[in-house]
Amino acid sequence: ANSPKLKQPPVSIIFMDCNMPQMDGFKTTQAIAEKCGRVGAGLPHIIALTANSDDDDLRTRCEQHGLQEFFQKPISASQL
Repeated sequence: ANSPKLKQPPVSIIFMDCNMPQMDGFKTTQAIAEKCGRVGAGLPHIIALTANSDDDDLRTRCEQHGLQEFFQKPISASQL
């Protein structure tokens, strides 16, 4: 079944927590991409939020999973 949340109203930005239980932000982003089509085809801009500052290849992981950018927590309103 299609998710009505992805159909109406159009979402332009999603802030995705990378360390959610059961289904992390990387897998969740991939699931959104599968529902909407391929990554970059009408998907909202998905921005990763993570407290993991030690991951040297975090940017690469984000790009591989369709997350366009990332911010390390805590994040301030001025960073947004």
